[in-house]
Amino acid sequence: MPLQGIRYLRPTVQKGIDVMQELSKYSGLINPHYAVVTQVGKIRLIHSSKLEYKTEDKMKYVVLKSPYKTEEFLSNTKQKELPQNCFSDEDGFVVVKYLDGED
Repeated sequence: MPLQGIRYLRPTVQKGIDVMQELSKYSGLINPHYAVVTQVGKIRLIHSSKLEYKTEDKMKYVVLKSPYKTEEFLSNTKQKELPQNCFSDEDGFVVVKYLDGED
């Protein structure tokens, strides 16, 4: 989770996926889950997630499609617009620009 002053402690989202992949090789009992906490809620990633990146103002973001439809999200949260760093894609889903960790 992006918090002020701890960016150097956060791995990249890809590193988290790599760790999850490595752990799943050792046992059928180990079924790791990887989720990022965003302005619209948790977004779960799987070991084969393909990440899309965007750089703005020298900051690297991972572009993540949420499981939420924009209309439903706004209705359920009683908000009039999407949070900062969020937008609606062509299919009507909420997409989040998530600040990536450091290498």
